[in-house]
Amino acid sequence: MGSVAKTRKLSLKILYDKKSKKVFFAEADNAAVDFLFYILSLPLTTVTSLLSKSEVGMVGCLNNLRKSVKNLDEIYFLEDKNKELLLNPLHSFSIQAPLLLPTNKKRTTYEIYSCSEHDVYSISSMTECTYCYNKTSKYEGNELIAVPDGQGSGFVKSLVKYIVMDNLVVKPISQISSICLLKDFNVKDLANVHEIMVDLGFDEGLKILKASMEGESVISSVFLHKLV
Repeated sequence: MGSVAKTRKLSLKILYDKKSKKVFFAEADNAAVDFLFYILSLPLTTVTSLLSKSEVGMVGCLNNLRKSVKNLDEIYFLEDKNKELLLNPLHSFSIQAPLLLPTNKKRTTYEIYSCSEHDVYSISSMTECTYCYNKTSKYEGNELIAVPDGQGSGFVKSLVKYIVMDNLVVKPISQISSICLLKDFNVKDLANVHEIMVDLGFDEGLKILKASMEGESVISSVFLHKLV
């Protein structure tokens, strides 16, 4: 079974108008895009749990549904395991995929289980593989699975850079596409175009997750305070 990729620093290079603080787009490598794409695979109950237990906070009333499941006595469920499945869905994924999980011991932590027959892991207390239903064993590594190690793992190829728009539209980047985008924004003086490198980690991931459910100016919402 493959080795677990350790956490490494991720970043975005944001291009913006210095006067208006308007974000044009961000440049990202494959690992940063993998980090963003992995948000799509998080179960809703994991999303609500991560946000509600963080300083970011949960939006809407979806967390009330999760709390209802948590507070409902097991005698009301058709099967004993149904409550556990709803609260901690067996989230299996390739070892090569990135994972949006806290690594700070002060935050909520998850036990990780692995299947010896399949290259999958789980962040649930459920202990059966979703493919073969064999018992899984607890992963004893020192770190939680995080972002890819850059050795051909993840979702997208590493040979190119990517553009991430303010509304999280992701495209391959080229010199021509960058110039065309700036023209689309009606940029006439490149002297007003500034760039800044920002870290992309667990906290930023949570803020992006929340902002993406509130509107379409995600990068602006999360990183506006860093634009100078």
